[in-house]
Amino acid sequence: MLRLSILVLFYTFISSVYAADMVVIRATDNAGYAKGQLLNNDIHVQLPHEAEMTVVFSSGKVLTVGSGFKGSLVDPMKNKHTSNKVDNATQLVASLSDFLYEQAHHEPPTTRKSGQERPSSAWQVDMSNRKRHYCVAPSKQVVLWRPSNSSKTAGTLEIKHTASNKRVKTVWPAHKTTLSWPKKLGVVYEDAYSVEVKNLTGQRFFKKLVLHKIPNDLPTKSHQVVWMVGRGCIPQANLLLASLK
Repeated sequence: MLRLSILVLFYTFISSVYAADMVVIRATDNAGYAKGQLLNNDIHVQLPHEAEMTVVFSSGKVLTVGSGFKGSLVDPMKNKHTSNKVDNATQLVASLSDFLYEQAHHEPPTTRKSGQERPSSAWQVDMSNRKRHYCVAPSKQVVLWRPSNSSKTAGTLEIKHTASNKRVKTVWPAHKTTLSWPKKLGVVYEDAYSVEVKNLTGQRFFKKLVLHKIPNDLPTKSHQVVWMVGRGCIPQANLLLASLK
């Protein structure tokens, strides 16, 4: 507990002294760096054998270094920043650091059991939880997901648009874990929906749902993660962050 407090104070002090150039989003226990740690670009990294860590630079670019790495961590976009982008760049790494710290120390423990099935994509709406806010990537369809142990039989999907009371009901075929949003009911982003899935076995999934469309002009997936966190799309943000390499 004392070591954790020292680390928190250290990160807070360092981040106040300079505008961080990168943030650690992943690190093995033996790397000597912690998830969420802010770093300056003049740091010299020396990783022990079998250690690995991944950082996101202020540009949003990602770098993973591994066993025995020695040297500086160089952002491939280092010379492409313009002065009017500095504040936004600083905000990106600070926001990622805050998110990782909150996830590690303040988020309630997940109710999903270890090893329990999760969506295979960050862009699938998980019907097995009660999370309300989900984000949709540009040029992607809205796709609903249910666990494979719930897809052994066919079911029915019913969606109601709260504001207009328009609704659609369709079949969710057996042995399919995903189903695209029905074309008969258009998606109105930021509006509330009621979504219900009933299986022939009597199993029922229900949630209130609000969909948010990610802007086309976000330059990297790192920027998408921060935007998603701001809209409350936390499970998706975690999945997308885990995919950054």
